[in-house]
Amino acid sequence: LHSPLSRAADTARIIAEENKLPLICEPRLIEQNFGDYEGHEWAKHPGVFHEAKKQFACDWNGGESMLRLGQRIYNLIDELKARTIAENKTFLLVTHGGIARMFHSYFFSETNEEFSSTNIANCEIKEYKF
Repeated sequence: LHSPLSRAADTARIIAEENKLPLICEPRLIEQNFGDYEGHEWAKHPGVFHEAKKQFACDWNGGESMLRLGQRIYNLIDELKARTIAENKTFLLVTHGGIARMFHSYFFSETNEEFSSTNIANCEIKEYKF
């Protein structure tokens, strides 16, 4: 499963071709909309976005709050868990940092500080088991 955004879709396509896997676009894997924070140069404003990620109910003036993101991603994970059990399947997801952060929070209890500090490097692989 992959995000519809091109950088994740292109990576997923390479993985699928090399491993002869089905390629399925999952719209819920799209990166979070950060509203007013979209397109900012964060190096010029160190720490600002890190602090903003701790405001779970805030939508940053038209974006998607962490709570809404959690709803979307947790629902997807619950569906994948049910399919894993019922169909004995393993899923490979290609997505983005904010989505990976939310996946991690599903499996591990974290403080707001830990949640906002969780990162994933480009092309990093994380494995989670139900």
